[in-house]
Amino acid sequence: MTPEVLVIAGPTASGKTELSIHVAQALGGEIISADSRQIYRYMDIGTAKPTVEEQAVVPHHLLDVVDPNETFSAGQFALAASNHIEDLIGRGLVPIVVGGAGFYFEALFEGLSPIPETPYHIKSEVAALIKQNLEGAHSSLKDVDPEVADRVAPTDRQRIARALEVFRSTGKPLSHFQTLPRVPATTRTPLAFGIGLQRQELRNRINLRVHRMIEDGLIIETERLLSKGYGKADAMKSFGYRESAAFLFGNMTIEDAVDAIKTGTRQYAKRQITWFRNRTQLNWLDPERDDLKGAIISRYEAVKSASA
Repeated sequence: MTPEVLVIAGPTASGKTELSIHVAQALGGEIISADSRQIYRYMDIGTAKPTVEEQAVVPHHLLDVVDPNETFSAGQFALAASNHIEDLIGRGLVPIVVGGAGFYFEALFEGLSPIPETPYHIKSEVAALIKQNLEGAHSSLKDVDPEVADRVAPTDRQRIARALEVFRSTGKPLSHFQTLPRVPATTRTPLAFGIGLQRQELRNRINLRVHRMIEDGLIIETERLLSKGYGKADAMKSFGYRESAAFLFGNMTIEDAVDAIKTGTRQYAKRQITWFRNRTQLNWLDPERDDLKGAIISRYEAVKSASA
């Protein structure tokens, strides 16, 4: 089938941004970000968001979507990305989905379990329960959905909350919805590439990126976010910001904060690699061996010609 959407996936600090811009310029495309942290406004340095200059070269979509204290689910991403894909194809452009959020890619191309939206008041009730008695919340989950409770750690606040929200809003356990057929947000055919780096090379890139973020003003950016009242937002608990906040509150030295950011980033990259390695549809590229831009463009043109 003719590839209608290009995908460039890989772990953080693997060079996706620069590569995707070059590919978009060559093919006449625009970029749809699939990054679960770059959706937040005001969080630019710590998420390695494409700069204003980079966005001026090639239009980027799904950046700066919500404030740090707001939520943006994989389902919301998939719907928004699908709409952008249709718009770009309708304008004769190549949609290029770029990022490292595996769950976003899954929602877009494979679909998620069809779970109804949870009313806000139920989310608030469950959040209060989780905050007051996490152990009791997990016990309640065992009563209403033992299958999910067995898979979820007693300390996993987010997943316990999600399962309880679903039951309270629908009267059915989350495990019921997980057995239903998935419906992908788009039926457009993707041609997907993964950037594979040797462990030490990725480690070096992460270390360099962290030092560059500090030099570019990550601490100042974090201070501004705190002054805006986002200190308790879930987005601020992600690597880079939690350590910067700890430094600002006097709980860490700058040296310890930098080391902790490196560690958190490496752990995140490891989880990304594990997720992507289990996806056989990715065409893996080695930056040390391959001309990444040339390999993607030649493969895209070859598959397109063969499908014509």
